[in-house]
Amino acid sequence: MRVKPILVGAAALLAVAGFGFLVVAIQALEQGNESEVRAELRTFDRLGAHFNEELARARLYVDVQQDDLLRHIERMRELASRLGDGDTPLRGLDPRVDAALDAYLASLREKIDLATEYESRNLALINALELIPWESDRILEALPDENRGTRSLVLALNKEVLTYGILPRPDNLGRVEDLLYELSHVPPDLPAEVQNPLVKLSSLGNAVLIQKPWVQTNMETLLAHPVGGKLSDLQSAYNGYRAERLALAGQYRWLLVGYAAALLLGLGWLGWRLRDSYRSLDLANTRLHEANRDLEEKVAERTRHLEDTLAELKTSQTQLIQSEKMASLGQMVAGVSHEINTPLGYVRSNNDIVAESLDELDALLRSYRDTLAMLNRPDADLDEAARAMQELETLQREVDPDGVWDELRQLLADNRHGLAQISELVGDLKDFSRLDRSRTEYTDLNAGLDAALKICRNVLKDRIEVVRRYGELPQVECAPSQINQVFLNLITNAAQAIEGEGRIVLTTRRDGDRVVVRIRDTGSGMDEETRSRIFDPFYTTKPVGEGTGLGLAICYRIVNEHDGRIVVASAPGKGTEFAIVLPLRQPDERDSAAAAATAEA
Repeated sequence: MRVKPILVGAAALLAVAGFGFLVVAIQALEQGNESEVRAELRTFDRLGAHFNEELARARLYVDVQQDDLLRHIERMRELASRLGDGDTPLRGLDPRVDAALDAYLASLREKIDLATEYESRNLALINALELIPWESDRILEALPDENRGTRSLVLALNKEVLTYGILPRPDNLGRVEDLLYELSHVPPDLPAEVQNPLVKLSSLGNAVLIQKPWVQTNMETLLAHPVGGKLSDLQSAYNGYRAERLALAGQYRWLLVGYAAALLLGLGWLGWRLRDSYRSLDLANTRLHEANRDLEEKVAERTRHLEDTLAELKTSQTQLIQSEKMASLGQMVAGVSHEINTPLGYVRSNNDIVAESLDELDALLRSYRDTLAMLNRPDADLDEAARAMQELETLQREVDPDGVWDELRQLLADNRHGLAQISELVGDLKDFSRLDRSRTEYTDLNAGLDAALKICRNVLKDRIEVVRRYGELPQVECAPSQINQVFLNLITNAAQAIEGEGRIVLTTRRDGDRVVVRIRDTGSGMDEETRSRIFDPFYTTKPVGEGTGLGLAICYRIVNEHDGRIVVASAPGKGTEFAIVLPLRQPDERDSAAAAATAEA
């Protein structure tokens, strides 16, 4: 029954997907990136035309501005680099277009290399032509008046070289060569200020003879370079590729017409079938409405039963939490009792020593009293008095009253210290025994941590190092006994998670209008599954009979009721850290009601 609707829905989706595919394919074939490609080809053509224009302007008799030619060479070089990197919409369209693009790129690079060399040689020619008049003037100024032949030679060479370099005549080249030959045979007896410029002038003339023919020849080569033909081949290749795609789009369009007609027929058939299906659905809806009425009555009855069961569960949960608190209290009492036995034991032992010391002092005092009474009698026997004094001196040496008094003072001081410890433990136990006290007051959380450490001292023993990193905290509004219960549970759990020796680090700090208490241990840690369930009631990793699974659930409930939060971070083998965040002030009832209404909304 369910397979048929699924198959019909899948067929409809396939039909719509096929129609959409044909539409998208036609649009892609007709449009594609036509505008980008045409713009790219126009860019190639425009840059090539400007390049040829600048080459033509570079003729000495038209324009000698080399910066424009350099800029166009750099633009063409950037174009070649971009095409070489494949940054063009032409790349990847078709193998024929790619081949034409590669041929155009190779021709473009060849023309760029030739233009670069042309620019360099043309610049050398221009520099030589600019320096020849200057060097000629230097020679003429330094020549003596009687050297008229050399003067005429320099003037003629200046004229012929400039004419050859700018607009040469047919006989100009031979004339320049003859003058340079004559210049090289000028008598060497001329002054040094003439000889050096003559050598420079000869070198510049020879440079003009070398560069001028090359510049003339390669200017025509550059202007006739086939890069334009390669661009035409590229445009032709793209036009052929575009024509093929338009032809394929036409075929898809006819296929789309037939496909649309088939879809219309299918939709008509589906409409006829849907009409019969709606009639069947109306009948089924009527029957379902009647069944819903019966079901609503059963659901209402079941809901009432569940509400009663939920109330019973809440009552049971409250009793279980109270039992866990009493069990925790029992553990505290057992631990504190063990801690009380230690000072109580040495107080009892000190009392026995004090009693023995008092007996010795009492014997010494009686001997003093008897000897003094004997000496005070009028009829005292001197020999008997001497023996009594000797016995008293012997007893004094044995008792050493000064040492006994010092020992008694030390024992009494130890007894006072032990009784103070017992009093402190009893006071801490008294505070922690009031677990159900919900009265809110201002308290010092650092002191609460210290009190919890004293209560669970028996669990920590000598194997766990406790590191206190307390910050300066203001008084926090909370139920102190409840928050101390949280501290005690977390510290106890941390100690139980450490096998052998380890460390527990307690850190407190203020964070704006809240305080943060962190309890970190070096225990075995927890995996992700255990960490996600530790606050669930009755969940425990301890063996059966050693834990109820309510300790952390109670901590979570207490912190949550204080408008705070408790966060745990742990990893197997790396220990665990609990972070308790509490507000400095508890919200009043109106704020709590508004927050509850917002949560319900």
